[in-house]
Amino acid sequence: MTDPEEGARIVMGLVMLVLAILGALLVANASDDPMLAFGYALMIFGVAYIFGLVRAHYDAIDRAQASDGLIKAAAPGRDRSNNAA
Repeated sequence: MTDPEEGARIVMGLVMLVLAILGALLVANASDDPMLAFGYALMIFGVAYIFGLVRAHYDAIDRAQASDGLIKAAAPGRDRSNNAA
Protein backbone atom coordinates (compact mmCIF):
# COMPACT_ATOMS: atom_id res chain seq x y z
CA MET A 1 0.00 0.00 0.00
CA THR A 2 1.36 3.41 -0.88
CA ASP A 3 1.56 6.35 1.47
CA PRO A 4 -1.24 8.90 0.84
CA GLU A 5 1.32 11.69 1.07
CA GLU A 6 3.19 10.17 -1.87
CA GLY A 7 0.36 11.09 -4.23
CA ALA A 8 0.33 14.65 -2.89
CA ARG A 9 4.10 14.90 -3.45
CA ILE A 10 3.70 13.73 -7.04
CA VAL A 11 0.97 16.29 -7.68
CA MET A 12 3.03 19.08 -6.09
CA GLY A 13 6.05 18.03 -8.13
CA LEU A 14 4.02 18.27 -11.32
CA VAL A 15 2.62 21.67 -10.30
CA MET A 16 6.14 22.93 -9.60
CA LEU A 17 7.31 21.55 -12.96
CA VAL A 18 4.58 23.54 -14.72
CA LEU A 19 5.52 26.67 -12.75
CA ALA A 20 9.22 26.22 -13.60
CA ILE A 21 8.37 25.87 -17.29
CA LEU A 22 6.11 28.91 -17.04
CA GLY A 23 8.98 30.82 -15.46
CA ALA A 24 11.31 29.78 -18.30
CA LEU A 25 8.75 30.98 -20.84
CA LEU A 26 8.42 34.29 -19.00
CA VAL A 27 12.21 34.72 -19.08
CA ALA A 28 12.35 33.90 -22.78
CA ASN A 29 9.63 36.42 -23.66
CA ALA A 30 10.30 39.12 -21.05
CA SER A 31 9.98 42.66 -22.34
CA ASP A 32 11.08 44.40 -19.13
CA ASP A 33 13.31 43.73 -16.11
CA PRO A 34 10.57 43.04 -13.53
CA MET A 35 9.07 40.32 -15.73
CA LEU A 36 12.55 38.85 -16.27
CA ALA A 37 13.20 38.80 -12.51
CA PHE A 38 9.81 37.24 -11.78
CA GLY A 39 10.39 34.56 -14.42
CA TYR A 40 13.80 33.69 -12.99
CA ALA A 41 12.40 33.58 -9.45
CA LEU A 42 9.53 31.33 -10.50
CA MET A 43 11.86 28.99 -12.38
CA ILE A 44 14.41 28.79 -9.56
CA PHE A 45 11.69 28.20 -6.95
CA GLY A 46 10.12 25.40 -8.99
CA VAL A 47 13.42 23.62 -9.61
CA ALA A 48 14.53 24.00 -5.97
CA TYR A 49 11.20 22.59 -4.75
CA ILE A 50 11.54 19.58 -7.05
CA PHE A 51 15.10 18.96 -5.82
CA GLY A 52 13.75 19.13 -2.26
CA LEU A 53 11.13 16.50 -3.10
CA VAL A 54 13.78 14.21 -4.59
CA ARG A 55 16.03 14.69 -1.54
CA ALA A 56 13.14 13.93 0.84
CA HIS A 57 12.32 10.78 -1.13
CA TYR A 58 15.84 9.39 -0.89
CA ASP A 59 16.14 10.42 2.77
CA ALA A 60 12.99 8.40 3.49
CA ILE A 61 14.50 5.38 1.70
CA ASP A 62 17.68 5.71 3.76
CA ARG A 63 15.68 5.96 7.00
CA ALA A 64 13.66 2.86 6.07
CA GLN A 65 16.81 0.89 5.27
CA ALA A 66 18.48 2.04 8.48
CA SER A 67 15.47 1.00 10.55
CA ASP A 68 15.47 -2.41 8.85
CA GLY A 69 19.16 -2.82 9.65
CA LEU A 70 20.15 -2.95 5.99
CA ILE A 71 22.60 -0.06 6.32
CA LYS A 72 24.50 1.35 9.25
CA ALA A 73 23.38 4.82 10.19
CA ALA A 74 26.36 7.08 10.76
CA ALA A 75 26.45 10.39 12.53
CA PRO A 76 26.75 13.35 10.16
CA GLY A 77 30.36 14.04 9.32
CA ARG A 78 31.54 10.62 10.46
CA ASP A 79 33.26 8.09 8.21
CA ARG A 80 31.01 5.12 7.37
CA SER A 81 33.83 2.74 6.48
CA ASN A 82 34.93 0.08 8.94
CA ASN A 83 38.64 0.82 8.51
CA ALA A 84 38.56 4.32 9.98
CA ALA A 85 41.29 4.87 12.55
